[in-house]
Amino acid sequence: MSDTLTKLTYQTFAQGKKYFSLAHKSLSSRLLNLINPTVSQLQTQSLAPEVIQQLQQKLDQIIDIDWQDAQRGIYPESLLFDDLWLDFWRYYPLVLQDLPTVRERRSQKRYQEFAPEIATEGYPQYYLQNFHYQTDGYLSDLSANLYDFQVELLFSGTADAMRRR
Repeated sequence: MSDTLTKLTYQTFAQGKKYFSLAHKSLSSRLLNLINPTVSQLQTQSLAPEVIQQLQQKLDQIIDIDWQDAQRGIYPESLLFDDLWLDFWRYYPLVLQDLPTVRERRSQKRYQEFAPEIATEGYPQYYLQNFHYQTDGYLSDLSANLYDFQVELLFSGTADAMRRR
């Protein structure tokens, strides 16, 4: 594949992840509020258009630097395409399935709840919590993968690029 086509492909996938993450944040909040409205909803304020533009520019800059680093040989170009959408198809339905439970756990401040088969002995206290209130925190293989995927959503599809920095 030519460098131009490869770069365009990478940018397209990266932009797709960014826009999917934005759609997820908006739609999942609305869906949860429709299914299970809470009494005390967080009141948010819209960001100024200038701030949104700055955030978009920073995200685009992260993607550009990631591409440049691969071109300089800091890491292989193939790493840029590692599991771009495979994780989506594998983990996104599970993230959606866990959303109502996460909301319930968060509203009841149950942040140290694990399945009985999860061995919790020997871990420092920090690890004995449900990160983002998700099922099993980070202590099962599935929950660790879901957490990584949720971080990718949280950082608008740029978490892997940020980790490489």
